[in-house]
Parts: sequence; C-alpha cells; structure tokens
Amino acid sequence: MFDNEEIDIPCPECGHEISKTVDWVKTNDELSCKRCGSVIELENERHLLIIEHVTQSITKLRRSLAKSRKDARGTRRPR
Repeated sequence: MFDNEEIDIPCPECGHEISKTVDWVKTNDELSCKRCGSVIELENERHLLIIEHVTQSITKLRRSLAKSRKDARGTRRPR
C-alpha cells in the first residue's frame, strides 16, 4: 500500500536526512550517509512494525471517514 512512499532516515552522526522508499527500507539492512559517509544500520524489524501499524491506522481512518460521509448523506434534511 505504501511501498512507494518515501520516508526520511536521519543519520545519527551528522543529522542529514536520507530519503528512501518504504519498499527499499523493507529490503535493506543498512545505508550510507551521503554527507558524512557513516553506515546507518536499519533496525528493520522495528521499522516494519511501525510501518504496519501506520498502514493499519490509515486503513481504519479511511473506513471511518467513508462511514461518516455515508452517515452525513443519510441525515441531510430535504429542502
């Protein structure tokens, strides 16, 4: 669902943010900072849990909004 979305990963050494797609983060264990050259270890299990949680939350929000729109259409007073 969000595999093509970009997320910013901050370098713990210099603070530079590196943009990578969710799919890239899911399939890699580390990346190098283009500014300072530090190797950043990705904690994929933690990142994947966060991504899954956010995905589930957004899905619930979309369902709730769709239900609210449907309910609002049903409660309109005729003119």
